[in-house]
Amino acid sequence: MGTLKFSQWESKYYSVEESIETDVYNWLSKNFGGRISKIDGLISDLVREEKNYAKEWESTQHEISSMKDQIKSGEISSEEDEDFRTKIRQKEEQMKVLNRKRIQKIRSLSDEAETIVEGNPRLSKYWNVKKAEAELAIAENLYRISKSLPDQKIEDQFYKSYKEAQERLTLKRKGIESISKEIKEKPVQKKEKITKKLDVDLDDIIYMNIYDFKNEISDYTPYQIKELKKELVNKKNEALNYNRYLQREKRKELDNSSSSEKGVIYSKYNPKISEIGETIDRIRQKIRHLDE
Repeated sequence: MGTLKFSQWESKYYSVEESIETDVYNWLSKNFGGRISKIDGLISDLVREEKNYAKEWESTQHEISSMKDQIKSGEISSEEDEDFRTKIRQKEEQMKVLNRKRIQKIRSLSDEAETIVEGNPRLSKYWNVKKAEAELAIAENLYRISKSLPDQKIEDQFYKSYKEAQERLTLKRKGIESISKEIKEKPVQKKEKITKKLDVDLDDIIYMNIYDFKNEISDYTPYQIKELKKELVNKKNEALNYNRYLQREKRKELDNSSSSEKGVIYSKYNPKISEIGETIDRIRQKIRHLDE
């Protein structure tokens, strides 16, 4: 594969199903559809953030290389020499600032994903492998770009990053392979409705659309309806309490922060608060339907 500029690479970026077996992806989508879609969205956001940074990095590295070449040539005046050296320092500092912002954004996206997959090993494996795929695709192209630059240290740095990304993906794929093995060895049977106990994954219920929810509860007994409502109310109260806690922590940090730090604090808390708010709305929708 030849070197791609990121404007070209964007149109060739892999689809979300590409490295996961179709039966595994279909099974995950069927059982965790809402959360799979959210994870896919976070992967897109992560790629976009990395892509924007990489465009700036590629352009800046070529500018710096050009100025360094002119300095080495000895064919410029002392004033131009000093001007180029100043511009190089400025460019390098700008990239450090951009990199810090990139890291903060990716950390925020990862935190949001961890909230979505918390308590669900299969979703966690899906997120990990899709994130590892994105990181490998980005590392590979950065390495190929670095080979066109004169600085061998940059190429060595990105080759190391590329090999590490390969190793991470190899490890993460084992998690998906384990899901595939589980599906093939133990086909998931349709939930059996019983009268003594509510046998259902509550998170799956919460993230169902209303049509699927109606189908799910269509043959529930009155006892099961009562138990489901009780579980949903408990879940709603837990989410409300956690939401209030996050709001308090956010206000506390904002009160003690400088203007330049507020953006980081908003990025840290707002996605989580929004996610929890959406969950609360979904729970209330299900409870209203049960009350009808």
